[in-house]
Amino acid sequence: MNETQLKCFFYACECLNFTEAASKVFITQSALSRNIAKLEDELALQLFIRDTGNKRVRLTPGGTVFYNGLRTMKEQFKELSCAAKKAESGHSGKLSLGIFEAEYVDESLQKAIQEFSLQYPEVELNLQKTGYKGLASGLQEGTFDIIFTLFVEIENRNSIVYDDMYYLPARLALLKTHPLADQSNLTLIDFKDETFIIFPNEVAGRLNRLFMKTCQDAGFTPKTVMAPDLKTQLLWIEIGRGIAVTSARSYIANSPEIEMIKLAGMDAMMYVRAWNKENYNPTIAIFNNVMDQHRKLLKWAS
Repeated sequence: MNETQLKCFFYACECLNFTEAASKVFITQSALSRNIAKLEDELALQLFIRDTGNKRVRLTPGGTVFYNGLRTMKEQFKELSCAAKKAESGHSGKLSLGIFEAEYVDESLQKAIQEFSLQYPEVELNLQKTGYKGLASGLQEGTFDIIFTLFVEIENRNSIVYDDMYYLPARLALLKTHPLADQSNLTLIDFKDETFIIFPNEVAGRLNRLFMKTCQDAGFTPKTVMAPDLKTQLLWIEIGRGIAVTSARSYIANSPEIEMIKLAGMDAMMYVRAWNKENYNPTIAIFNNVMDQHRKLLKWAS
């Protein structure tokens, strides 16, 4: 079955005369007859009843069903093509962004979201904050189209692709009244006797494993207690139950009771924009393009 055969069939259905149909397809009547005969052979179905006396034809019951089905498919194809063009131009669609719940939205992301909303107001833009594991699983399950997270949380996940954004400095959060809070040139080993407040493994398992390795490389195995969420972690730091390694952009820094200390030898972590290569939502590419253009402008301006 090919395009020429289908075109011959459609015109023959409209004209119910092979000679007239052939003139519309710009081929001879015999060529049109051969194409329809080949189509009937492939389908193992007679499509027309020929009346050689007056050169007219009429559709068989099977031919009528086939014609109606193809006509419906043709209309659906037009609608699909129109929808695809609208999506490609950003005049329709939905986009879901996932952002880590414990940190501020950085300026580059703020500006990119604002610019995207201005350029593509007809795209429904949804934003949600959640934990690291929720971001990665949401990306794989299709809850999120794009996430902003630490590289360690999406590393070695085959279906996920990413783009580096910037390095996120690590900080140690502790009470301002802590004996070491006002000292300088501190390293992780100086806190080997402290209790570190971390999140459960089901929430931040990869990050926890990296933290444990960092401590072991520093020469000690840390004592830990697991806080179920960010609010609890903040509360426990404020009441002196422990300390926590967090990022420089963490909401914890807002507390007037907490000092954010930079530790020598503690590496910054790569923050990335990630999406699932098996997610074919066209607004992903549109948003990425807007963000890339905005980042180029920022670099140029700086």
